[in-house]
Amino acid sequence: MYELVAGERRLRSGKLAGKQRITAVIRNLTDAEVKIRLAENMQREYVHPPDESRGLLQLIRNGKKPRYLAQKAGKTEKHIHQCQSLNGLNACQQ
Repeated sequence: MYELVAGERRLRSGKLAGKQRITAVIRNLTDAEVKIRLAENMQREYVHPPDESRGLLQLIRNGKKPRYLAQKAGKTEKHIHQCQSLNGLNACQQ
């Protein structure tokens, strides 16, 4: 099974255009590399909330705390908790 780390907008636009195949690069990423990609994506002007929430969910499942994620992403801890609620998470009780 593969997990999309970057390029979700391109994937969605390809599907909307009726494409059956896409060009993709498959990489084995460490947790640190996934964090970097998440931080880059969150710095964009607009990130679709479910996309952001899924990225945060992955990091939380890997043991990261909301306070840490907020600091690294330049977001508030409240924002991180709101993203958690999109996933119905209860994983990080402070």
